[in-house]
Amino acid sequence: MDKIRHKLAPWHWALFVSAGLTLAVYFLVLGGWVPFPKDTVWFFPPWWHLTTPGWTPQQVANIGDLVTSFYPFHFYAGEAVRSGTFPLWNPYLLGGSPFLANAQSALFYPPTWLFFFLPAPWAWSISLMTHLFLAGLWTWLLVRQLGGCDASALIG
Repeated sequence: MDKIRHKLAPWHWALFVSAGLTLAVYFLVLGGWVPFPKDTVWFFPPWWHLTTPGWTPQQVANIGDLVTSFYPFHFYAGEAVRSGTFPLWNPYLLGGSPFLANAQSALFYPPTWLFFFLPAPWAWSISLMTHLFLAGLWTWLLVRQLGGCDASALIG
């Protein structure tokens, strides 16, 4: 009988490498950590007084949108859907504002649907990990489509 050697298809390697890199970047999530820039919260006036004496802000890129828009919008959408209402209006922004019509709410974006079923920290973590994993796969597909070999696609 001939021995049959199993060879992994190139797309299997792309899955393996994308999953491995995603876990390497977000390995702390497995320990219960949530990838959220909590220090950025202290830059905003409602919480500035809660900082510890001697605290100095670190120089980071402006990632305030995560704290002021994306996470709160996703959290509100998840809470509203779990309570049985579809969030057409956001009563917490200014004096109230359209929520469904706001592109930042991303209600129809599939990763946002995680917030409908999971607690916000879990949904946030899984959403970020899914984005990175899919970015690796789509990059592999793009490099292959552009004529790159399997090795160059994995490096890409």
